[in-house]
Parts: sequence; C-alpha cells; structure tokens
Amino acid sequence: MVLMKWEKMSKETAQRLETIVKPFACQKKPMFGHEVYWVNGNMFTGVFQSLIFFRLSSQDQKEFLGKYKDAKQFEP
Repeated sequence: MVLMKWEKMSKETAQRLETIVKPFACQKKPMFGHEVYWVNGNMFTGVFQSLIFFRLSSQDQKEFLGKYKDAKQFEP
C-alpha cells in the first residue's frame, strides 16, 4: 500500500477562494477539514490541500483547461 502525504488546507488558498466566490450566492461548508462551497445543494468549488478545484460541465472544463495552462484535472 502506498500512503500519500497529507497536507493541511492552505489558509492563503482558502482566503483567495473566499474572495473569488464572494459575489456568488453559495454556502461554505467544511468537508474533511477543507473549505467547500455549495450552490443549490451541489458542491461546485473548494480547497484541497493547497489547490482550488471547480466542478464544471465537460464543455466549461475544456475551455477552462485551454485558457489556464497551469490548470489540471483534479486528482485527490
């Protein structure tokens, strides 16, 4: 069995995400010690260790990955 090193959530990253989602009608709820934001009961963004993740439609994901070269698919 391979164990991965677990990192605590980056407070700076969490604050950055909080600033990003501020204009949107969403609710913050913790999940596994990380901050996650929900819309209509659906998780759409959050912080995992030092990363920000977004749940996007296939089309939006393709556009996002094409626009932001340092972005990658989320793999916990």
